[in-house]
Amino acid sequence: MGETSGFGIVKAKCGAAWLKVRVKGREVYTPRLERGSSIKDNPNAFAKAAHVILALEEWAIQYQQKEKFEFAGGTIVPKAQVMNVRGAGGVSQASPTCDIYLDVRLVPGKKPEAVKKMSSGSSVVWAWTASFPFFNIRGATSPRTRNR
Repeated sequence: MGETSGFGIVKAKCGAAWLKVRVKGREVYTPRLERGSSIKDNPNAFAKAAHVILALEEWAIQYQQKEKFEFAGGTIVPKAQVMNVRGAGGVSQASPTCDIYLDVRLVPGKKPEAVKKMSSGSSVVWAWTASFPFFNIRGATSPRTRNR
């Protein structure tokens, strides 16, 4: 197996899950934009998403430490990162949502659904979910079938 093994022989490898995190805002015409007194009051989904991305990055650091998998064949440290950020519509129209896509690697035996539970239960991510109802983890799915 190639990838990150240096083309060595390995006994196990990571699986993968993709998460879609939807951050909700409101579509507001820019000349009428009123940001409010906090990020919670800001209607811009992307402004809110910037804060969510920072929380997800903290979660990813905790995830790779917490989920490290040691076995007779070595050690697997699963990684996670934001892969894409998207909104609806074009550049001339404010998007009421911002979707953040995460690529999360899984240790052997871990199911994609477990990642959603872990991220929802993370103290970093949970604090954001409890404080800001615009943050919603939509689901964990396996990527299309391919060797990873």
